[in-house]
Amino acid sequence: MKGVLRVAMGDAFSKALLIGINLYLIRHLEIDQYAHFTLLLNAMFLGYQLACGPLERIYIAEYDKYRDHLPILQWVLSGVAALTCILWLWRDIAWTDVLLIIVGVFLLASYQVLRIRLQQRLDFTLFSLSDILKNGLWFTLLSLLFSVPFLPSGVSALLAMLGGAFISMSILRWITKSRFPARQVNLSFSGGGRIFWEVRYIILYTMAGALVPYLPIMMATMIGGDEVNATYGAAMRYQAILGMVVFAVNAVLLPHMAVYGRGHSDQGLLWKHLARSAPWALVLFAVAILCVWWTIPYIDGGKYPLLRQVFLILSIPPVLSLLGTPFVNMLLLDGRARALLGCMSAGLAVNFFGYILLRPSQGFFAPAWASLFAYATITVAVVLCECRKCLRPVR
Repeated sequence: MKGVLRVAMGDAFSKALLIGINLYLIRHLEIDQYAHFTLLLNAMFLGYQLACGPLERIYIAEYDKYRDHLPILQWVLSGVAALTCILWLWRDIAWTDVLLIIVGVFLLASYQVLRIRLQQRLDFTLFSLSDILKNGLWFTLLSLLFSVPFLPSGVSALLAMLGGAFISMSILRWITKSRFPARQVNLSFSGGGRIFWEVRYIILYTMAGALVPYLPIMMATMIGGDEVNATYGAAMRYQAILGMVVFAVNAVLLPHMAVYGRGHSDQGLLWKHLARSAPWALVLFAVAILCVWWTIPYIDGGKYPLLRQVFLILSIPPVLSLLGTPFVNMLLLDGRARALLGCMSAGLAVNFFGYILLRPSQGFFAPAWASLFAYATITVAVVLCECRKCLRPVR
């Protein structure tokens, strides 16, 4: 429990720094600068999460079995993730942006893998401090760059972020060099292919799950224009404030999951705990949403007239995510990654076709509504999958 509280406190402080940085950038960057910044930032974040989502599951659950293959998995997944992000933004970026995305994805993935290794060894102190250090360095470097005339820009903000990640990773590597001795890497093609096949559902499920939060900005780029991209980028940064509430509730909820185990009686315990937690969580969400709604015009100075409406729609998916998380964890405890892949795939399909159907009538707001329907689909799907398991007769 101490480890959970340590991670929760560290994550809260780190996210507070991150939110402060993003609110500063929303206020001080011009619309075209912020649009460029938010596209590249989301591409880098999406890329490293596509790569590290599967790696985290494998590190935590199957480390001893696959540890010799994890480095090659990291590089292959990072390459696939970087290519995916470049193809997404191909028509909107220059070759220098392509280079920046590649460097960003590989650097952030390497940094995150180091944190995953700390998590796997239950070193929650360094795990928490590492992200605080990275965001603190980003804030420091950003302040230095923005204090020089003509330097404030989206690219400068990204370089400050990557600089903070690199310095933080270097410090962590120096601290942990005795804890993580070098291992022989298995580069066998047949062995690597076998590993990918064995964990294919974990890879596909976690990559699909990493993709879902970025669907609004991905759909927004299909509309095109700096104002649309900047508005959705800013709305997703405000949405991250609600993500802090999700993490805080999960920090209390998930430890209880460990004692549920599996079986018919556990379903009743799960519903009972949700019934106790959900009202308080919804109150926290309502307060957070109202606070953000009220402060938006004061932060952006009215640059984004439709931002509050977009944020209001995007404030519902975190609530749905919170409600679905216990059922996702129950499915993972049962090793049902294939079922989770089906749930995520259904959500992605609803988002894509929903956007196509809503675009003529909703226009600017179509990406936000499509994302909301996708989250609703995934939440309903995971609940039905878990309940269906418990309705099966015991043999």
